[in-house]
Amino acid sequence: MEHERKTGPHLQEVILSSAGIVATERSSCLKRAAFSSTNFENILTWETEADIPPDTVFDVQYKQYGEKSWLTKHECQSITQLFCNLSRETENFTEHFYGRVRARGCSSSWLRSERFEPRKESRYHRGTLQRSSHCSLTGL
Repeated sequence: MEHERKTGPHLQEVILSSAGIVATERSSCLKRAAFSSTNFENILTWETEADIPPDTVFDVQYKQYGEKSWLTKHECQSITQLFCNLSRETENFTEHFYGRVRARGCSSSWLRSERFEPRKESRYHRGTLQRSSHCSLTGL
């Protein structure tokens, strides 16, 4: 016979009365990770549950589609903000990328973004791109 009792927004206790076993499972404090891109400034953002502990920090990794290994973004380790700039790591705008984030200080496994393609997903704003007035002609 199995009984389930909620004891908080993230904590569930499952009591297996017939076996006398108590198991505790904590759900993730991360809800969603996604890229946001304007003029090829590619930012991985994420959302958390409302009541995460105040000492929670985040780690970010990324990889190009098709690669097996995740790469660490060193500037985005043990950070407190809910975003990480991955523009340099995702500058090849014809490729596809993934980002992922993990929270430390609350229960969390890695949360991966959807596949991101900068060329198709970056929004463009006029006036923010610089146009060069210099033209270089070689071989004439």
